[in-house]
Amino acid sequence: MRGNRINTLSPGWVNTELTRKEDERSLVNKKFYEWHLLGIGEPEDVTGTVLFLLSDRARWITGTNVVVDGGYLLGGIIDHYKKL
Repeated sequence: MRGNRINTLSPGWVNTELTRKEDERSLVNKKFYEWHLLGIGEPEDVTGTVLFLLSDRARWITGTNVVVDGGYLLGGIIDHYKKL
């Protein structure tokens, strides 16, 4: 295992054919979109991080999960504390 890098990426809601179909079929709560502080992502918003993790610039990064979600998790936390 020495020399192997093991990382994961957790993307948020990304504007793709699949997510557009899901959005049209379901009644997604408006709060869901508001929680994305930087808006809904595009595929290229995620690919940069993937390319970085695959590059030699990330050669000393392992055992981590990178969240690329446009601020979704933070938006949910902020919304939660506004209610308190």
